[in-house]
Amino acid sequence: MVPNHLYYDVQRSTIAGLLGRGALVRVAHFGNLPDLIQGWICFEEQAGRPILHYIYSRDPYILPTISEHFKNSVLGNKGLVTHMQVNPAFKGWKHCPEIARRKSL
Repeated sequence: MVPNHLYYDVQRSTIAGLLGRGALVRVAHFGNLPDLIQGWICFEEQAGRPILHYIYSRDPYILPTISEHFKNSVLGNKGLVTHMQVNPAFKGWKHCPEIARRKSL
């Protein structure tokens, strides 16, 4: 648990660390309109196993569609997730929050 007054600083540091060690970001957008973002993910791969750090959808009603899209096109069926979320697309994925805080995989 992160105290409320430290949340944004801790998250900013965590995200910078993930990107610094090579985590990838993929963005979903409407066809030929790259400025109209539907959602994005931040993920890594370790020994052929996907590690999902974050998933975001601009509209909560399309989150299930965005989640399935990324799971099917980028991530695969089973993996690890570092930031737990209630998302049926990732049911059965193992929650491993400590992976996000490591300096490297």
